[in-house]
Amino acid sequence: MWICPNCHEIEQGIVCGGDEPYYNHGEQEKTFTGNIYFMMELSSGKLLEIPWTSVDFELTQEDWQAMHLHAFGGCATEPQCPECFEYLDQ
Repeated sequence: MWICPNCHEIEQGIVCGGDEPYYNHGEQEKTFTGNIYFMMELSSGKLLEIPWTSVDFELTQEDWQAMHLHAFGGCATEPQCPECFEYLDQ
């Protein structure tokens, strides 16, 4: 179970999904702002299709697959608290 080091009681954490959707939608210039983040269910580790980062386009299934693949590459092991943005402890 993941827990916030600042004791926020949360059920979902934020994970990095990379920046591939910006490229998929022709918005490469927005990659300088960073990655797209989305939510993960902390009790199960399930990656959800709930965006945390606002984007100016509709995220497609291709985008979600790319972001989930990115997260499974390591970022899903580093969820952050949506309240204080600290990395969660296990």
